Amino acid sequence: EASTFIASEIRLSIVTTKSGDRETEVSSARKANKIVFSFTLQNNIAATAAYDVYVVIVQPDNKVLQTDVWNPDHFDSKTEGIKAYTTKLHFEYNKGERKKILYTLQPDNFLSGVYTMQVYQNGVSLGEATKQLN
Repeated sequence: EASTFIASEIRLSIVTTKSGDRETEVSSARKANKIVFSFTLQNNIAATAAYDVYVVIVQPDNKVLQTDVWNPDHFDSKTEGIKAYTTKLHFEYNKGERKKILYTLQPDNFLSGVYTMQVYQNGVSLGEATKQLN
């Protein structure tokens, strides 16, 4: 059972918040204070119902960013087996619509290097995006 969702416009940004709550994208780990990601999901086959997507953010040290270190979360990937994830997003979907997902995380610290975001639905990878921090 492959996923029938198609992900597009996958975007991973690392930002800092300036005065007036204005967010500015940064390329320095020192200045970063939020991760913002977004993507659009579409499916012309799935019934109107609730679905889950799993977002995995791999940090430069190759560890999955998890906000609750006391309760690490995992899901079953069809090709990679049991896999840790950063967040599970539950959404309502109407057949054929373009569903925009936007989410913000505030990790405790940022590392220099490449961050990789992967999006999964039904255990299948829908796509990924990367962001380099100096």
